[in-house]
Amino acid sequence: MSPRKIIRRPSRFSPARARGAALAVSLMILIVLTVLGLTVMNMAVMQERMAGNVREENEAFQSAEATIREIEQAVRVIAQGGSGGVVQLSWRGLGLAEGDCALQNAPWSANWDLAPWSVAPQTQNRYMLIALDETVDAATGLPRGAPCAFIDSNDPARAVVTGWKYMILARASGPQQAGDVILQTIFYWPM
Repeated sequence: MSPRKIIRRPSRFSPARARGAALAVSLMILIVLTVLGLTVMNMAVMQERMAGNVREENEAFQSAEATIREIEQAVRVIAQGGSGGVVQLSWRGLGLAEGDCALQNAPWSANWDLAPWSVAPQTQNRYMLIALDETVDAATGLPRGAPCAFIDSNDPARAVVTGWKYMILARASGPQQAGDVILQTIFYWPM
């Protein structure tokens, strides 16, 4: 009789079959780590862009603030009898509505590029210097106060129209021209 050959078949859980599974599991872990790394890099790039935009807007704000200070100084010069070197506009001359202090109904409110901007001598930013004209009520003969500005007394019968009252708007952009800021202030001189 001839000896029988015993052929061993690997079981379903033998180490020979497990070698392929280790490769598949390690590839899956590598894919997950790659996706995680790409996501983190994408978030870092996005945060860098957001920080750049905030910086751009802050620099535009500071530039517009410097323009407002420049125009305020010019108003002081005007009040002392000088020219100030700035362009003055009139509230009523622009056709602005009484009490529309936010300029929501201004002719250019839909497109601020159409506003009558002037260029500040030092900062080279755009500005508007709007004189808040005080008027006398024709019916009562009493001062009505300027739009967006208080009259100088709580009692209109004793109100005295004094001082220089202006609305100053300044528009500036950041260094990359990505951030655009418009600031507005009401300026009284003397204060």
